[in-house]
Amino acid sequence: MTSLSDTPAEIWQHILIYAIHVPVFLDPDGVARNPISSMSSYHVYNEKSIWNDEKPYWAAEKTRNACRRVCRLWDRHLQQSVGHRFVRVIDIVDGLIPPASLYSAVRISLSPYGQRMAGPTTTPVPPEEEWYNSAEKFLSLIPNIYSAKMQIISALYMTIETDHLAKIASHFPNLVTLINMELNSGLGDVFTHLPHLRHLYTEWYNRVSNSMNMNNPHLETLSFRPVNFNKEDFTPDRWSLPSLRTLRILGGDARPAKQAWQTMTLPLLVVLGLELRALYIAPNYLPSSFEQVLDACPNLEYLTVHKVGDKGMPPPAGPQLHTIMVPFFSPWMARPTKPDPLWPEWPEIRTIVFDTPWKEARWEKELRRWYERWKGGSISIEDSLGVKLSDWLGK
Repeated sequence: MTSLSDTPAEIWQHILIYAIHVPVFLDPDGVARNPISSMSSYHVYNEKSIWNDEKPYWAAEKTRNACRRVCRLWDRHLQQSVGHRFVRVIDIVDGLIPPASLYSAVRISLSPYGQRMAGPTTTPVPPEEEWYNSAEKFLSLIPNIYSAKMQIISALYMTIETDHLAKIASHFPNLVTLINMELNSGLGDVFTHLPHLRHLYTEWYNRVSNSMNMNNPHLETLSFRPVNFNKEDFTPDRWSLPSLRTLRILGGDARPAKQAWQTMTLPLLVVLGLELRALYIAPNYLPSSFEQVLDACPNLEYLTVHKVGDKGMPPPAGPQLHTIMVPFFSPWMARPTKPDPLWPEWPEIRTIVFDTPWKEARWEKELRRWYERWKGGSISIEDSLGVKLSDWLGK
């Protein structure tokens, strides 16, 4: 029988990596592997979602530290070869970890809130430390850091300008996923400086430079609030995103007239829609004819709607579209007196998904009433975690 001491180091290394594995949090494609979570603002931005929940990582870190105490070989491997896979820059500022921790990091967070290494906290950074809203300050902390391992940057509270993108690219050239609320750079600049980017989630209005092409062969997910599209030339030469599968066109308050937005949306879908599998369009971006959306996007499987209008609208030509997502903030979700479904009653639809988990819902009574209206049908009513409404209500 082979003793433990005779076991090849490669096997122990694989076992150790398995023991500290964090499946979603450290996966650059984690939130995008499921089109439902990729289209849900809850899963992308909420700290409680499995994509953003730090607790599994810190639990894995406890396991890593325990394994380091077993022997010198394990200690050296887990410290040097693995290292800090997730870094909160606030921990560098607080002196809890050195800037060199970024060399091994796969994911970094630029947030003044949340769980520090010492434990959870909801205390914001004091006003005198408002550097946290400054990308310049962050970049000044890492003048000599270069990491090919870095793949995920979550920078919800940091405004990123065009010149910051070049510096970020010089430090982390293989960035795959960027989540940012205020990206003041044009989309073309993002694709130029971050050529390996596969997933871009941004919440603020994004400029489109008329002098730059929107080309990225790797981009699979794009979530943005467009501005100045009335001056844009939507052609395959100007917009080449052949790998794009999920598109979220977000709305907002400061916007042009509704008709102007609707006129801009359809040309974009005509160029990008053929390969799309998942689509979200804010109500003020919907073209006047919803049928035009389906014609421009013939291969959709997942569609997020607020209200598409006539329930008698003819179904799509193909059987691909099987899941409708409904936002909890949709106008008709506001405690309706008559729980009639306002999505098209197409025979191909098998699942209706609400984009927020049931446990986060505020209207349990209304959900029970809706269940009585929907039960017995062929459509499965689920939340974004895949929990059926009947199971959550205990029916």
